[in-house]
Amino acid sequence: FYVFNDLLNRGMPLLEAQNHILLLMVLFENVMVGNARSEKHSGLKNILRNPFLIYGTILAQLVHIVAMHFGPFANSLGLSPIPIEIWFKYLLIATSVFIVIELQKLFSKRS
Repeated sequence: FYVFNDLLNRGMPLLEAQNHILLLMVLFENVMVGNARSEKHSGLKNILRNPFLIYGTILAQLVHIVAMHFGPFANSLGLSPIPIEIWFKYLLIATSVFIVIELQKLFSKRS
């Protein structure tokens, strides 16, 4: 919500801000899929053990990329390509939540 509000306050049109937030939410979900495997164990533990999870995550991201760049999908969904530097910014935001949850798991093991 902070990012969406910030984009709007900086003068970004609503449709473009929604496009950015959709990308951010997809990145959140794709980064968090590892953490969702266990409430106690690290999301990085045995991540290669489930290839379907890896392939599904990659496929989900590819579907979003195609939807942003392929005319009919982009037009019907109101999407447009987002610059790579913004992708990295949003990936950093999404990864920060992964790190916080990993730290929470680590500290809950110790107590």
